[in-house]
Amino acid sequence: KHHEAFQYLPDEFKGIDQLVKKLAIIQQDRIRSTLPQVIEELRKQIREKTLELRNIPIPMTTEQDCWMKFQSMINAFRESIRTKVNGDYDISTRINMITFNNHTSSKILDSIMLSSL
Repeated sequence: KHHEAFQYLPDEFKGIDQLVKKLAIIQQDRIRSTLPQVIEELRKQIREKTLELRNIPIPMTTEQDCWMKFQSMINAFRESIRTKVNGDYDISTRINMITFNNHTSSKILDSIMLSSL
């Protein structure tokens, strides 16, 4: 009935039915241990995708919508140029100007130092 290597095993460990039962128990244990993490990961992804969906702009379905958006972008650009021409810079522009000026100043100093050698 069974291979002689298995003759001393108890009957509850022998046979295909016992193997199926044991594998089902192992599978259940594995599912129980990993399912909470899988569910939490799915919830996290759902939250992220929901936020992404909220940030999607309104669709432009007509030519008029496109022109209105384009016009608002042009107006924002004009306003930005006008304020900069008048010397009114936003904080990010000021930071970029300071960084650029410091970088340019250090290059000028380096070239003066090299030319004096």
